[in-house]
Amino acid sequence: MDSLDTNTKLGTSTFGEILPEVRFEAVLSPGRANSLQFHFRQGVRFGTSPQVRHQESIYVPAKLAPGLGQAVLFPPPSRNFGSPAKLVASMSELISNFGNIPGDDASLLAAFAL
Repeated sequence: MDSLDTNTKLGTSTFGEILPEVRFEAVLSPGRANSLQFHFRQGVRFGTSPQVRHQESIYVPAKLAPGLGQAVLFPPPSRNFGSPAKLVASMSELISNFGNIPGDDASLLAAFAL
């Protein structure tokens, strides 16, 4: 991805793309009903933006038609979990509590999930 540009309003409407060097998908915009933004991945870098510019193209989230936001469950933007160890501990706790799985087994399942 060459850059993220939030000033340009024209672009290709999409719900997500997988392109060489960059991937992105539509996620819900926090606090804005029926509004989408993109969660992107470029190499090891992740982020959320109202649009993505890649090479010569600009991509913007497609508009939600009436009822589509209720019919399709769009994911929320990702959250920061801190360190990998903290993420694994959180996942292990979830698996242990809701899966009724012993702690060591839950930790192993969390490690495989990553």
